[in-house]
Amino acid sequence: MSWYSFVPGETYLKNDVVDECLNYINTPGKVENVDEKRRYIEEIRNYPGEYLRFNPGSGWAGSPMNPKSWVSEDGRTIRTNIVHSGKSRLHRNKYIICVDA
Repeated sequence: MSWYSFVPGETYLKNDVVDECLNYINTPGKVENVDEKRRYIEEIRNYPGEYLRFNPGSGWAGSPMNPKSWVSEDGRTIRTNIVHSGKSRLHRNKYIICVDA
């Protein structure tokens, strides 16, 4: 039995996705590397759209906490790349978030 209620191909409110994932990682003893998972969930939260479609892969790519498991309503990736250059730019139709190291 899975810990989440998301069904592949179905669309969900982004806030519901974030809430369910945070509830799971905040359950003591359920998740290793909580801070790492929290960063992934924040990436999902920061996606500007209101709805997400669950499009899981296998293994970690199938986890709802992985931004790669979600696409926009029109099937585009929501995944952003994080680089450490201090600048923001558009690269290959994906917005790159650049942060200071």
